[in-house]
Amino acid sequence: MRVLASALLVGAFVAGALLALRTALGIWHDWLHLVLLVAPRLFGFHAAAQGVVWGTFLASAATGLLLLLNAFDVARALARKQEVPCVGLRLAAFFYVSMGCTALNVLVFSSAVAHGGPFRVPVPILAESFATLALGAFGWWAIRAGSQPFQRAPRVRRIAHIVCMNVTVGLVCLEVGLQVLSAYVAIPILVTDQSSAKIRRNAERLIPGDLHFGFPVNRAGHYDTEFKPRSERSGPTVVSIGDSFSYGAVPHGNHYSTVIERELSGVEIYNLGFPGIGPADYLHLLEGTGLPLDPDLVLIQIFVGNDFGDTISDDDTPRWVDADRYALGVLWHRLWILARADRFDWAAAPDAHGNEPDLAFLADPMLEVPHISEGIFLSIERRNAEALGVERPIAYRFFFEAIDRILLAAGDVPIAFVLIPDEFQIEDDLWAMVSGESDLELDRFLPQEKALEGFAERGVPVLDLLPVLRAVEPLEDGQRHLYHLRNTHFNTRGNAFAGVAMAAFAERLLADAEHPISLPLPLFPRTGSRVTWLTDGWGRAEDGLIWSDGPESRMIIPNDDSGDDLELGIGCLPYSFGDAPTQRIQVTFNGVALPEIALIEGRNDVRIALPRGLFRHRANELAFHYSHTTQPRAVDERSNDERELAVGIYGITLRRTHSS
Repeated sequence: MRVLASALLVGAFVAGALLALRTALGIWHDWLHLVLLVAPRLFGFHAAAQGVVWGTFLASAATGLLLLLNAFDVARALARKQEVPCVGLRLAAFFYVSMGCTALNVLVFSSAVAHGGPFRVPVPILAESFATLALGAFGWWAIRAGSQPFQRAPRVRRIAHIVCMNVTVGLVCLEVGLQVLSAYVAIPILVTDQSSAKIRRNAERLIPGDLHFGFPVNRAGHYDTEFKPRSERSGPTVVSIGDSFSYGAVPHGNHYSTVIERELSGVEIYNLGFPGIGPADYLHLLEGTGLPLDPDLVLIQIFVGNDFGDTISDDDTPRWVDADRYALGVLWHRLWILARADRFDWAAAPDAHGNEPDLAFLADPMLEVPHISEGIFLSIERRNAEALGVERPIAYRFFFEAIDRILLAAGDVPIAFVLIPDEFQIEDDLWAMVSGESDLELDRFLPQEKALEGFAERGVPVLDLLPVLRAVEPLEDGQRHLYHLRNTHFNTRGNAFAGVAMAAFAERLLADAEHPISLPLPLFPRTGSRVTWLTDGWGRAEDGLIWSDGPESRMIIPNDDSGDDLELGIGCLPYSFGDAPTQRIQVTFNGVALPEIALIEGRNDVRIALPRGLFRHRANELAFHYSHTTQPRAVDERSNDERELAVGIYGITLRRTHSS
């Protein structure tokens, strides 16, 4: 039994060492971000913040080595068949330290990303750093306990052991009980979406009633006035979704969502923006909060500075430090939010416009003081420019996969996107400094080019604020001053110009929403080289023809809202060679299988009936599953074409069934 316990102790030391070394690597990789996070807590002293971050890095590396030394010491004793001192005591101490770190992260450091959950640690590396430092203290104590077992104060040790054990057992039993209860009983306060949500969340939600620039966060947990049910609204409603730009770095009355409301009399803008999130989170907010508000239009703001890179990783299941992994953590945070909301005196809340802070720089950006040092700011902008200014196909692929999920989730609700540029794309002097410090050849406006191309292929309305903001006349110092000074977010001036442009954009979309599409509608070929409506499983367009690429292809079909059954006419030809087998296509529409199609050699004119009852979305998904695919190089040794071809499409038209 002691041998098994000693082996477990070795495993515990090694696991702790791996966590410590991983934490050290994480700090090394993202030290700049950590400095920016720590600096405000040290009253803006960046030198002190860098000292804290590098000190934590060294402590993490030292902890890893210390725990490995402990593991080696115990393993050597095992190999020599020597008795390992204080095995049980050290195992128990490791267990209690681990449980304590987990409980602290779950109950204290985790926060609500959206109102009522999910609950995550905003910056995991900070949680891991704290756990590493705790393990470092344990490792130092373990060496002392192993070299000279404590004989003093046995009663104190025994009492501490009993208390820790009972608290731990109580928490574990409570967690297991809540997990079992939530698995069999639909209790709303315990329900989570952690098993299926693919969301990256690295920010901290304000609790309802907390003040932001003197304005109270509403009951839904958003920086806006209270959201009204559809029956209490007299005019159109636009739901606005985005990251910290949408959330706002200015008082509520100066934010572009409020500017839009002032520009469009009678239109309500419901702001669901939240700091630090990305496209996967936009889907979560759209489904969980936006669509239940029954909006007339959804506007999603895309910040080119980070929204493309934020979708590279689509796996965001809760980590061991996140409260959302534990039923007890979810219950704790939801009860805390409810308690805070009940304690807030909503009747005495500050007026939306009357009690905003009187900050001089809001009216005159020339009076603003820098938020961070010039060196740190230039490092951030250079990092963004280098991430955006070179070709990164995988980033755009993942980004538009997230956009496709958003379009399908929106259903028949009109949806559009707004591209928010990074500051280095607006201020020429800043770009000169950023590009001059980089060793890469950077394309300043590449992200807009890629984004506009992708949105055009999907037939989705998009407003690019880049030309709008670059057309703003500079102030007397030659700068446009649309962003807070060394802050990367819109100031009042930037919000004003962006809000006016977005108001005109929203006004046109709200008017267009009243008029259905005109049928028959040719989906392919379209004017120009872009292939609209075709999404996954297609190759590059070739003079009015496009080949499928892979065993399955998908396309998006719009809805004309006429109430008629529709028909899709497709002109296609199978990829033929020698004794090629008959190509068969199994078609599914919004997941419903339609009759299989067998193609003859040469040109085929196929008509697919799309009954009105199958339409569920404004953007409806049609998928083609092919019986076989062939690489041209496999049947022709002169070819170097490695595409998996099945059919070529030369025409697609959507029409009513009674149309000729």
